[in-house]
Amino acid sequence: MRGGSPLTSSPGRMMRTHSKIRWPRGVTLSMFGIVSLAVTGCVSLMATPAQDLAETRWKACNHFATVRLGRIQLNGHVYATADLPEIAAFRQCMEAAAADEIRNGALAADPGVTVDPPPGQE
Repeated sequence: MRGGSPLTSSPGRMMRTHSKIRWPRGVTLSMFGIVSLAVTGCVSLMATPAQDLAETRWKACNHFATVRLGRIQLNGHVYATADLPEIAAFRQCMEAAAADEIRNGALAADPGVTVDPPPGQE
């Protein structure tokens, strides 16, 4: 391979090499960091068993017109918003659903529900 680059044997023809690519240390650490964040992100997207049960309770009580799910904590605590007239009925439904899960042995204790009126309706 006189006069050419190590990748070409003649102009226009590529040749395979068996050399190992050596990445600079900073690039290797950056790639490791990106892969670690991606794996961590995927793991954090998985629901906990308590969240799965809370989602079941939410689906059982998701028949109120103004109730909107805010979030479900890792421990299964549900945060929602609802118009004032529906707050008590929604809480009662969620508590009854949790009591059923406790009776069936799926849940040890009711993690609770927080229902607030939307901003401006307090």
